[in-house]
Amino acid sequence: MRCLYPILLVIIGLLNTSPTRAQQTSPASEPVYVAVEKMPRFKATDSTTVALMKYLTGNMRYPVAALQSKATGKVYIGFVVNKEGTVEQVKVVKKSHWALDKEALRVVKEMPRWEVPGQQLGQPVSVSFTVPITFNMSIATPAQVQAIMADRSQQAQATVATQLTEARAQLAADTAPGADTAPVFPADPLGAINYISKHLQYPLDARRGRKEGVVMVAFTVQADGAVSGARVTKSLFPSLDAEVLRVVNSMPPWNPATHDGKPVATPLGDIPITFRLR
Repeated sequence: MRCLYPILLVIIGLLNTSPTRAQQTSPASEPVYVAVEKMPRFKATDSTTVALMKYLTGNMRYPVAALQSKATGKVYIGFVVNKEGTVEQVKVVKKSHWALDKEALRVVKEMPRWEVPGQQLGQPVSVSFTVPITFNMSIATPAQVQAIMADRSQQAQATVATQLTEARAQLAADTAPGADTAPVFPADPLGAINYISKHLQYPLDARRGRKEGVVMVAFTVQADGAVSGARVTKSLFPSLDAEVLRVVNSMPPWNPATHDGKPVATPLGDIPITFRLR
């Protein structure tokens, strides 16, 4: 039987601006242009389309809720790059699946400052953009995975590998052996991985040492929903390992898995938690 692996692809459409040169007004009563003499540049040394694609594909994660429901689609995100280069007024212009909307919104809101603001008549100005972000989930064989990896940069390869690992862990947790239903983490609609990642505090020694990567963790969701037996199954750095265990051990209760209508304990293993320096 051929083994299939899920590959999660986040495709960024070409940067899309309105064709008109009319200007809007920001809440601070400053004009917001849709086209100017010198358009903003996300990175001074790269085209904005390429630079945005690198940033978004490197930071986007396919939401657990969308993965489990096999949701795909295109989300249009609107935002303004102000005259200091800061991204503001981020909003969903055209919706897709709610989890895809939320993830696209999150990544754009966390976008770093643009290196070159827009200019009009020699003065820095605010410029609005709309970016279509397409979430596409496909299935690939191991050979296809290798082909994808061979055509990508080292950073992009690491992103694909991380997404593959996360997808396998998330899909494996859908229904545990001996259970009729999977455990559900109600505290975060995007799932346990998202919750853990949001509550991590980057240890100072790891930050100073430029330590980043993935920690694998395993634990059991007991019949009463409590988390127990947390352990690191793939170590990265002592303080990063300890931080993951701290957050996992402090997680709020789950809705436990069930078997024959009764709650049962369920082991969850090799859950990937990513640390990235910004």
